[in-house]
Amino acid sequence: MEVIKYQFKHIQIFDLIREDNSDVFKKLVAIEGDVTKPELGMSSTDSQLIMENVAIVFNLAATVRFDENIRTASTMNVKGPRRLLKICHQMKQLEVLHKYFDCLHFQNS
Repeated sequence: MEVIKYQFKHIQIFDLIREDNSDVFKKLVAIEGDVTKPELGMSSTDSQLIMENVAIVFNLAATVRFDENIRTASTMNVKGPRRLLKICHQMKQLEVLHKYFDCLHFQNS
């Protein structure tokens, strides 16, 4: 999760924000879950935290493999976002929901 959090904070589209107010990234919290599971596979503690406090959601979950099993791909790319929207409708502070369409590549050294 820390790798994703680090890479997310260093994406080029956030350069201006970083220059203007780098402390804003201290609010960034990565929540572990699974878009293929009900309630996105989040713990009840994480779910409650999100419902009460989160204003901006970035969805980075998807499969971009062209050889992916169709059932798996549709669960991740169609049902997953639908599950996320259901949760977002319950969020008290939500202002922005953004689907991030990029591939983060990780190297195993």
